[in-house]
Amino acid sequence: MDYQTLLLVLISGIIGYVFTKISKSMTGYYLVIVLMCTLNTYVLLEIALKTLNTDSIVPVIGFSIATMVVFEISRAYFDNSLSIDASSFRGLEEFGIEYYIAIILFYSALLFVFLLYIIPLGYMSMIYVAFIMLITSFALIGSSIVRYWAFELYIATYLVLTVSLILLNIVKIEYYPAILLPYLFILIYYLDMRAFIKKRALGRISLKKTLLR
Repeated sequence: MDYQTLLLVLISGIIGYVFTKISKSMTGYYLVIVLMCTLNTYVLLEIALKTLNTDSIVPVIGFSIATMVVFEISRAYFDNSLSIDASSFRGLEEFGIEYYIAIILFYSALLFVFLLYIIPLGYMSMIYVAFIMLITSFALIGSSIVRYWAFELYIATYLVLTVSLILLNIVKIEYYPAILLPYLFILIYYLDMRAFIKKRALGRISLKKTLLR
């Protein structure tokens, strides 16, 4: 693996993390998540171009775009049903747990139905999910609660795929750092952003309670 690429990911990840702490804004988190998802996709494509038949890359990218079209149609329906956005992150006590269960089951079922067709491609399945994550990262700025849940599902699915391919020795050991490092930064950024959103939401709730007194 090209160590310059690995160094680029590491430096970008560290700078991105520092940037989020300095900016203390949602825009900062959106930017670094998009950046790292882009680097993650780039690293996977670079490995694929070196080790695999490149003829299958374009169909996989097209299939990921088709998947996102289907997801966006269903996402619009669920967002309208919930009538909430990601900036609020209100709790289960305000919205019935059946909404959460329905959305999780729906996205899980839909994603894995698609994966049934693409998992036989082995390593290319990671590129499939990586492209979906990349597209969704651009859409997170829309403050859709369902997109956030979907992004969490993609993160979990990507981890399962990565671990499975490593255990099956489909991914060579020399590529482990390059594959795992971008994912690690994406996970850190996302969890940090969720904590930031919840902290800000709690601050708004406290302010409203203070004003009502």
